[in-house]
Amino acid sequence: MVSRFDGLLLLTLFVISLTSGCSRSDAPPLGKVSGVVTLNGKPVPNASVTFIPTEGGRPASGETNNNGEYTLTFSSSHNGAKVGKNQVFIGTARDASAGNPAVKEAIPPRYNLKSELFVDVQNGTNRLDFHLEASETELAELAKTNSATDKSVVSE
Repeated sequence: MVSRFDGLLLLTLFVISLTSGCSRSDAPPLGKVSGVVTLNGKPVPNASVTFIPTEGGRPASGETNNNGEYTLTFSSSHNGAKVGKNQVFIGTARDASAGNPAVKEAIPPRYNLKSELFVDVQNGTNRLDFHLEASETELAELAKTNSATDKSVVSE
């Protein structure tokens, strides 16, 4: 038979074991990351900015405002990105959803689908600006690709 003292002791140990996991952070070392995204010198509004750790792990993401400024979020309770080397993906394309129209990609693939962007996130605060450049040829190819996508959607 369990005495009242033993019961309280077991209950206390049980509560301690449940709450001890709550105060511990499961997040890896993070660096706070913010910056600006421009394309050919102009701010890029409403672009998604995603950092994916090259060593594996959860990505961090953010969205640019009208001035091209972004701040990354790792999870609902942690801002920043995993410390170390990250591949960066920046894009504007969005599927249509809940009354919002689809948005076409305005940034060349070498910055998103075939990203050539890599950064090293450090502990502490990181100011990482992306001054993207696109030639007239790249922009024309992007417009052509977007136009072809529109036609394939209409014909389906």
